[in-house]
Amino acid sequence: MTQSSTHYSKAVWALFLAAAAIRFSIAWMNPGHANDSHLEVVKIIQSERRLPLPGDCWESFQPKLYHVFTAQVISFFERFFKNVSAPRIAQLLNVTAGMFTLMILLLFLEKTVSSEWIRVLTLALCAFNPEIVVMDVQATNDAFVVLFSSAAVYSAFLYFQRQRKRDAFFMISFTTLAGLTKGNALAFFAGFGCIFLILTIQGIRLKWPPVRRCIVAGALLTVVFVPTVGLLGQYVEKIERGIAPFAVKPSYAPPPSFFKKSNYYRPGIRSVVDGYFTFRWLDLFKDPAVRDFENGEPPAFRTSFWTLLFARLNVIHSPTKWASFDSTALAAARTAFVFALAPFFLLGWGVWASVVKWKNAFADQRAFESFVHEGVYWDVLAAFFILFLIAYSFKLRDFSSVKTLFLFPALLPFARLFAEGVSAGERALGARLILGVKLSLVILWWVYVWTLFLLIQRLTYLTLC
Repeated sequence: MTQSSTHYSKAVWALFLAAAAIRFSIAWMNPGHANDSHLEVVKIIQSERRLPLPGDCWESFQPKLYHVFTAQVISFFERFFKNVSAPRIAQLLNVTAGMFTLMILLLFLEKTVSSEWIRVLTLALCAFNPEIVVMDVQATNDAFVVLFSSAAVYSAFLYFQRQRKRDAFFMISFTTLAGLTKGNALAFFAGFGCIFLILTIQGIRLKWPPVRRCIVAGALLTVVFVPTVGLLGQYVEKIERGIAPFAVKPSYAPPPSFFKKSNYYRPGIRSVVDGYFTFRWLDLFKDPAVRDFENGEPPAFRTSFWTLLFARLNVIHSPTKWASFDSTALAAARTAFVFALAPFFLLGWGVWASVVKWKNAFADQRAFESFVHEGVYWDVLAAFFILFLIAYSFKLRDFSSVKTLFLFPALLPFARLFAEGVSAGERALGARLILGVKLSLVILWWVYVWTLFLLIQRLTYLTLC
């Protein structure tokens, strides 16, 4: 093993241990705060031995795999131990799911990114991103749908490279498990379908040898996913009972005008131009408090889709009791918003670099095989979830509909795009400039760690109070 590889291994181990320690600490201290009340569903399953339907409680419209599994684990501990904390058990389950997701991310990066330092930085920013950490320490179904989606992406990536039946089995299994865990996995399945369609059409045109196996795998995925998720995810039962199968709790808003601004409920998208063609970074820097459930005139950045998405990815804004607006927390937020511009820019650079690869991939079979080997086609899934979030925010218009959590089932494709941007920047920029970019990313990681320690401090305060 070379000295470089030794340093790389040590860095990876250190990141995993630190990420696990922070998640475990926050989950252990968390008294049960969460974005949504999924434990209500778990309690009904435990006490009434049935799967609740929409209307029974707040999150009962969701598929129930996560809730059934969590109910079984909590019941197991309650059988052998007294005074068991159900929220704490559920939260520690999510910590476990989050750590497995990071392991899968690392495996994916080792297959798609050649540079060790880019892998370490990408892993570090994902492992300590406040929004991802907060997702992993709450009793919600988000951490599990991200785990299953990430496992499905990695299994599919391996299948498209080597066409092994085992990889196809895992791809189909994990995609189906994701569909049984959360409703937005239906968007994941649709994005998967687009990828299969693109690879099939191009594979037939270029006479790509594995195209037949890909067609069979795609057909098997559809045959397994649709009836299994339809029946066990309660979609068929909802239709039979006259309940909208894909309904979300909030009612849809009147569509926004293209130019003319109008408010709806808690203003988010006021018009198409104002919402989707703006990036109000200066307004965000002046007023960095990303508040949920706020009345009155909203801050200017909150009605800009991209600005709000950028803000929520870099600070802790929910659950509401976890958000802090004292001078230290606001200083951390401003610092994060400054240095988070670097990965935001690099992600865009990665998109541009991938567009070039997409263009070349349709030239000949060799270019197409390189395209498949590098996993560039996963850009489709990243784009699919961005479009899904845009459509969701357009339909609801409430600022809370810009849910960054909805993007994380495509965590691996987004991480690949970011690493692609860093690689492109390393090739194009001079040594001094790329050193500045590296320094910015390291500082951003440090700010993430600072933000998480402020959260631990706040949870300690809430516990004492």
